Amino acid sequence: MTTGGDQEALSAIGEYGAPLAAYAATGQLRCGDGQTQSCRCHCGQLRDGNVILLCYMNDFVPLDDQQVVGFSGTDNQGNRLAAELLDDLAYLPEVQDYGQYAAYRARELRVVCDDAARAPGRLRFGVTNLRFASTSTLTTRNEEGVLSSVVRVLPLQLAGPGGVWSLSIRPTGDQDRVVQGLVTNRGIDVTGEIVVESAPTSDLAVARQLVTDLCFLLSIARGTKVQWIYVDEYGADGRVLRRTHCNHITRRFGPLEPLDHRPTAADDTRRFLEAGYEEFVKKAAGFRLRTGLVDAYLDAKSEGNFLEVRGVKLAVVVEMFKSIFLETPAGKLAPKKPFLQVLKKLCTYLGLNVEGTEVRLFVECRNTLVHGCRFYVDGGPPAKKKKLPPRPNPTDEFLFLVSFVDRLFLRLLGYKGKFLDWGRYPNVEAGVLQ
Repeated sequence: MTTGGDQEALSAIGEYGAPLAAYAATGQLRCGDGQTQSCRCHCGQLRDGNVILLCYMNDFVPLDDQQVVGFSGTDNQGNRLAAELLDDLAYLPEVQDYGQYAAYRARELRVVCDDAARAPGRLRFGVTNLRFASTSTLTTRNEEGVLSSVVRVLPLQLAGPGGVWSLSIRPTGDQDRVVQGLVTNRGIDVTGEIVVESAPTSDLAVARQLVTDLCFLLSIARGTKVQWIYVDEYGADGRVLRRTHCNHITRRFGPLEPLDHRPTAADDTRRFLEAGYEEFVKKAAGFRLRTGLVDAYLDAKSEGNFLEVRGVKLAVVVEMFKSIFLETPAGKLAPKKPFLQVLKKLCTYLGLNVEGTEVRLFVECRNTLVHGCRFYVDGGPPAKKKKLPPRPNPTDEFLFLVSFVDRLFLRLLGYKGKFLDWGRYPNVEAGVLQ
């Protein structure tokens, strides 16, 4: 999807951030008690995922006393719109006409472009903050047979619900420029699309869950939150049937990727996604991969706190890992077993080959961070540091923690092969998981 829509609506929505799509519509607000109120509105989605609804009513209505839960109407192109509202916002655009103004953040905005209830032939999910890796190209030609475009793609075959799903990941047209901006400014933006080329089911809910799980895997591979925020449903004739904008949780871009995004390593990403998807689905419930563990890991790696706090968060992630592992049959241990022994057993369970000194160093780093919010190099007991030398500075120690936790997640999902070992910074390309 390229940025577009009604220009006046784009301008109004743009008061809240960089707009992705916007619509000018007329319709009705729906209150929790069933009452409705006619209004004009500008609505749309920002490039960071937020879905905004701006309403104007000719007369003053006591909306403050009612819970507004939804909107339905028609835009100036004849498309039918429906939104589920989350909460109130301040109305930021300049007020020009007499009347009442209201602004809302929406959970979801659905746009129906075709009245026919046809099953989609192809789905395109827009994703944020994905640094792209391609293994092949897709060419298209015009009616005269002249080459018109060449698109880089990463084709995937996933063993999903009902059978094999054929997907491809494609960059947006300005992906290189957008990613440069993300790397520089640490923002949030749409960088690509996950395209469902063919699937064993036409159930949109099943496709949404599969792509959600794939985004968790992409997030682990890239070390930053990758999230889908819209889905376009296309008919067999190539026209958009329906479009859904979703206010899914996004996060600012982070650069600490365990799998290299560059073209030379694209096949590593493909192998991780195709094999890791089955492992993710199998272990999602037991290891709470959809409900906290992965997001805690990504939050610990994201920039936004002091380095010591990020280090504490990484230690907490491993505590979560340990707690979950102890609930599995393989992790059954006697109560109050030392953390070092539990961590060693966890590494053995995952098939992660690490040196004993590395595990002991992680434990000492964890202890000084959790109990004193200081890195081992700064706050560790001198006698211990003499026996177990720390990393030379806090940054290197933090990157060592990142590398250790990266490997836990990669091995949990069955990955073997090259990875970026941030614990060896600046020689991060030297890592291999056996």
